[in-house]
Amino acid sequence: MKWLFKAVAAGILSLAILSAFNLIYSFSGIHIANPSGATDYTWQSGQPKSNMTEGFSWLLMDENGFRNKKVPSKSSVNILMMGSSHMEALNVSKEEDCTSLLSEALPEMSVYNIGMSGHTLYRCVDNAEAACEVYSPSDFLILETDAVALSEEEMSLVLSGNAAAIPSYDSGLLFYLQKIPAIKWIYKQCTDWISLSKKVTASLLDSLEDSFPEETANTTTLSSEYQDTLSSFLGKLQEATGKTGCQTVIFYHPPASAAPSGEILFSTDPVYLKAFADACAMQDILFLDMTEDFASLYQEQHLFAHGFSNTAVGSGHLNRYGHELIARRLFEIIQNVQKESLQ
Repeated sequence: MKWLFKAVAAGILSLAILSAFNLIYSFSGIHIANPSGATDYTWQSGQPKSNMTEGFSWLLMDENGFRNKKVPSKSSVNILMMGSSHMEALNVSKEEDCTSLLSEALPEMSVYNIGMSGHTLYRCVDNAEAACEVYSPSDFLILETDAVALSEEEMSLVLSGNAAAIPSYDSGLLFYLQKIPAIKWIYKQCTDWISLSKKVTASLLDSLEDSFPEETANTTTLSSEYQDTLSSFLGKLQEATGKTGCQTVIFYHPPASAAPSGEILFSTDPVYLKAFADACAMQDILFLDMTEDFASLYQEQHLFAHGFSNTAVGSGHLNRYGHELIARRLFEIIQNVQKESLQ
């Protein structure tokens, strides 16, 4: 019995020590369902978050559970930012993300960021109507994406209203367990390992397929059904912003890698890129492709827009160089739109 007591005490002490370490080193926080539907979930109000595994940051979420320095009144939002973990930008300091940089460049405008991890373009389009109803952006709705080769199936699910939201645990055992940083960290390591295993398996299968190329040329062709679905998908976004009268902007930040020759490589399929750009133009959405900007950054300064000193260079999330370039280009677009409106 004495041995059991010592074992339990040692386990509790180990969890406490590991939790204290995780609070400093890597604590993703507790997310809860967002009843407004502007996003699938938010972090708890005032949630502290730390990250030293990919980039470096120690942050406090705002009272709404998003990453912002201050919360404007919902009727005064000029620019609403939506996106995934790239937009949420938990890998850089609060002064280095594109939302903060844009706010500095446009002091007369209120910029609010509701970017959340896991909210790819599919989720953002699905949530856009609710987001516009909640925050009523008067001037711009800006969305982020790192992919333009979209899945026709995923887009169709959004259009039919059958897309699955990202789940949250607001009660029960899992809700209380995720409050313990050590357990949250162990859970995340397990899910990351499962996700990585799936990616490795898919990569191996792709490699095997590439080992047996077909005799016909491997040229991407998009069906008319795909292009119609893409146009309707982006049209749903425009319907959401139509009530506010704001201008929609989508910026694309392609992942890159360095070739053995030293050149920068982008995996973007030009056929999908053109189809996406054309669909945006058809729906009066301003499309910003950051490919040339990222290429110039590498060629002129030998820097990547993604990746950090404690991860693989060129991969992962946007770093401060990427955020700075994006903020600069978004500022130019906003300035041009404002000038045109005055003519």
